[in-house]
Amino acid sequence: MINPNVSQPHNQEVEKTKMKARSFIKKIIIISQSTSLIVGKLQSADIDKMGATNYPACKLTVFKPKRYSIGNTFQFNMEDQGIYFVNKPEMIMTLDEISDKYPEIFREIHINVGKGVWDGA
Repeated sequence: MINPNVSQPHNQEVEKTKMKARSFIKKIIIISQSTSLIVGKLQSADIDKMGATNYPACKLTVFKPKRYSIGNTFQFNMEDQGIYFVNKPEMIMTLDEISDKYPEIFREIHINVGKGVWDGA
């Protein structure tokens, strides 16, 4: 049941998020979460309902995601494939967008790209 006191993301925002994400399919993306960044190769972007709620969100399927803390440190490798829900286009970033904001993570991602970490997706 939808709680009327909780604001829902607008479908337009979710649609914009999906369109932005689809332009990055098969590319390395960064998903900005409140305390961490998820880095991986985007495999698909669709609109789906998040969990048991009726809230629409953009569902991203990411190949070999890696989690970094906002403090620029690597935390851990995740599963071979991860599913993440986002509802704002600003939550999806490219390598160019993080180069100034998180230079240490940017350098580490480039090292991993050179090693072929995300090849095969």
